[in-house]
Amino acid sequence: MSFLDRLFGYNELANYAIALDVGTEFVKALVFKVENGKATVIGVGRERQALKDMQGGAVTDISGVINNCSKALDAACTMAGVNPDKVIMGIAGELVKGNTTSIVYERKNAAKKIDAKELKDIMKKVQEKAFGQIHNQISWETGKDNIDIRLVNAAIVDVRIDRHSVSNPVGFTGKTIRVGVYNAFAPMIYLGALETVADNIGLNLIGIAAEPYAVAKSTGTAAGHDFSAIFIDVGGGTSDIAVVRAGGLEGTKVFAIGGRAFTKRIAREFGIPFEKAEELKIAYSHGKLTEMDEERKEEKIAKIMEDDIKIWMAGVTMILKEYGDMELLPSKILLCGGGSLLPEVKHALEGSDWWADLAFSKKPKVEFMRPKDLDNVIDQTGKLKDPSDITAMALANLAIDMMTTGGGEMNEMLKKAGDKK
Repeated sequence: MSFLDRLFGYNELANYAIALDVGTEFVKALVFKVENGKATVIGVGRERQALKDMQGGAVTDISGVINNCSKALDAACTMAGVNPDKVIMGIAGELVKGNTTSIVYERKNAAKKIDAKELKDIMKKVQEKAFGQIHNQISWETGKDNIDIRLVNAAIVDVRIDRHSVSNPVGFTGKTIRVGVYNAFAPMIYLGALETVADNIGLNLIGIAAEPYAVAKSTGTAAGHDFSAIFIDVGGGTSDIAVVRAGGLEGTKVFAIGGRAFTKRIAREFGIPFEKAEELKIAYSHGKLTEMDEERKEEKIAKIMEDDIKIWMAGVTMILKEYGDMELLPSKILLCGGGSLLPEVKHALEGSDWWADLAFSKKPKVEFMRPKDLDNVIDQTGKLKDPSDITAMALANLAIDMMTTGGGEMNEMLKKAGDKK
């Protein structure tokens, strides 16, 4: 390091960070370096969570989660050979809500150029409307009016001036401004638990992201205005669904059925401990039961899964019905998350006519997301190989903008307006 670097406080770890996916079944830690608009993963660590540590995507035992995160981080940092101090974390759970809110603003003076002050006022109106809608939704679901919620993510989906699409309205003239903004809110108790985890393991928390938002942003909203898809992330405790239409994230929803529910059913039906049932489920998901199939377990597990998959599909159908009320649903479904590897998940989405009563123009095509699909995240370790790794990689993708541009001027306006709630 040169004298000038030392004089001006150069930080050799400034371009390094950690993505921490605190899942119901596993903590996954990635150490990555941001350079030239891409994140290169140089360290990977995983640690299994105990049954008591997480429920439905939310932390229930902070000390247990802190211990698991520390172990995963140690493994990732040892592999990477560096110890970054910045971390981005993912958040899930049924009460993490994300919707796109639109507002139409009629200007009194159409000939006057739009300036930053006017834009801030518009953003404030959008955020007030979004906060009210989601707060009412959470209050209705929980039966409590005093739930403290906070903005997690905010992103501009669409801006139009007199029906003309623009990326930034500042400097334009026009009569009518239409702004569509995606916002994700979460209860403060969820956020506070993650902040406590980061603080106890000595990391600077640069962001908390709603996981379905991160997954959709990793490919969907970066793929251009023609891209439309439904993302389904099947985790250990929840299934997260994001809908992207014409390059814009329309909304995200979560329901509390994931891989752990399937494992519990296997444990109950076979009369074996949860840990053994999890091993059996993973072997079944990867088609590796042949060596232990003396009791024809493959056929038994397939039969056991029938009822649970029907319940899971009912949750998917219920959520997609909400998004299909106004427009046609995208005809592409992208799967990720460890729970998506269970064969019945893809078979259920492909093999029945469940979609016929929803707003699909044709039978949707179902595909798995793979690590190679994330163009801006490069795996240098060779350890990220299947859909269960997508969420952690998606968090690293979000961190790229946070560490380089700060998220952009308009998104910063949104965040500040939302943080005042």
